[in-house]
Amino acid sequence: MQVDHSRIAFAFAAGALSLVASIAMPADHVVRGREGAIAYLNGGVGKDERAAMDRVAGHYNLRLTFSERDDSEMVAGVHLRVLDESGHRVFALADAGPVTSLRLPPGRYEVVTALGGKTERQDVVLAEGEKKVLGFHWKHGG
Repeated sequence: MQVDHSRIAFAFAAGALSLVASIAMPADHVVRGREGAIAYLNGGVGKDERAAMDRVAGHYNLRLTFSERDDSEMVAGVHLRVLDESGHRVFALADAGPVTSLRLPPGRYEVVTALGGKTERQDVVLAEGEKKVLGFHWKHGG
């Protein structure tokens, strides 16, 4: 009996490619982008997407998380703006969350978020090489 090695190799490659695609799939729903000089990562719906974002978290210096209600359910659809210390907008995203990571230059910023007509603000100072996490929470669904 003669073995067709090319078929075995093809089947093995197809199986390996399928496995890689299934592992990488959650990251496909994570949005990577830039607004001017600011690189960002947005997504995190579900445990697999958050894990994919965690794997590249070291490339970003500000991580924002968004939740609502008394049970702290993660939420998307947050309107996000980041202002520099002069009050100028340096970043905006109309549909942020549940996790947004940014790579910002060192400096002082105000992060302004809105969900369901309610606004939350937090100030943050980022030094060279420093990483920070800010959590935003809206009680009772916004």
